[in-house]
Amino acid sequence: MKKKICVLIFMVLCIFALAGCGKSSAGTKKVTSVDELSGAKIGVQLGTTADIYASDYEGDDAGTTVERYNKMADAVQALKQDKIDCVIIDEQPAIAVTKDSDDLKILDEEFTSEDYAICIAKGNDQLREKINGALAELKEDGTIEQILSNYIGEDAGKHPYETPQGTTYDNGTLVVATNATFPPYE
Repeated sequence: MKKKICVLIFMVLCIFALAGCGKSSAGTKKVTSVDELSGAKIGVQLGTTADIYASDYEGDDAGTTVERYNKMADAVQALKQDKIDCVIIDEQPAIAVTKDSDDLKILDEEFTSEDYAICIAKGNDQLREKINGALAELKEDGTIEQILSNYIGEDAGKHPYETPQGTTYDNGTLVVATNATFPPYE
């Protein structure tokens, strides 16, 4: 599965009026495209792939800096407070953050696209085969598409997954790590 990473910017509606008076937000760079990230103060969630990508800009000749936050919400709040110029964030969380906000905008161009993966220990062929078999079954019967449509797109929230009646979990426990502050994925 692919995911898009977007750049989120804060829309300052009064900046034009303030510019006429000789006032502006000190140190704030207007970012309107990915090409304008150089020289900006970029906000990211610490340890995410956005953090890795933004690090490529850090320390360039234009003075680009990367501010790292423990939570995505903290980066967005810093953006709203003009502490940073933009936030690099996954597309779906960006949509969730901006859906009820008139002062945030997602840039039209995507920053990058990346794939998801499941990691298991090398040599654990039995688990790999079980995971691949389960994924193939869920893909074939439409369950994966149903889950995706519940979280992404115009029908979001209309197709919640329900475990089929009679399902048992007699093979043990599967432990999964996630970032529960990253809507809509959790």
